[in-house]
Amino acid sequence: SLSKTGKVACVGGQDNPVINDFIVGYIQGAKSVNPDISVMHAFVGNFNDSAKAADLAAVQFSSGADVNFNIAGQAGLGVFEAAVKDAGLSVIGVDSDQALAFEANDQLDRAEITPTSMLKRVDISLYDAVKAYMDGTLELGKTVYVGLEDNCVGLVENKYYEELVPAEAKEAVTAAAEAIAAGEVTVDSAMGMSQEELTAYRDSAN
Repeated sequence: SLSKTGKVACVGGQDNPVINDFIVGYIQGAKSVNPDISVMHAFVGNFNDSAKAADLAAVQFSSGADVNFNIAGQAGLGVFEAAVKDAGLSVIGVDSDQALAFEANDQLDRAEITPTSMLKRVDISLYDAVKAYMDGTLELGKTVYVGLEDNCVGLVENKYYEELVPAEAKEAVTAAAEAIAAGEVTVDSAMGMSQEELTAYRDSAN
């Protein structure tokens, strides 16, 4: 496990179904490794206020979290800003390879605390949809769900992943991904949860 304290956190942009879906999956994953782990969560209220995200993350870090998941888009850059102030803290990026983006902007201090990023492979899902349309097999008006088995979500496995993530954690990630893709493990979802169920789910992890 990346966490040495048994406490992790996440900072979301807005308290909406999509962001809560990230949080529910994050909680389930963390609990699958350590049932007693504490998973803190907070919301910026938007996706652009990086100063507020930094303040929220700083509170989580001071409360013992040593790993934080940025689920706040541009605002989430504040989570990295808070993390670089103290040694031993890590931030999981979101949507694309954030470590690579930091490298490109000469922000190595941030890249070096980013063990991985959650990937949304919109390029693959769009390509598949366009190809299906061109082949005449696209079912218009139908919602199609894609996931690990379609290679449309995943984790960045770059040099930071290799250097920062313990071998046993990498093995656990690979095993979990295979089990999910094979349908042996069902990932919980905020979609369809009532507000009461969602609140109880999030609060049970604190």
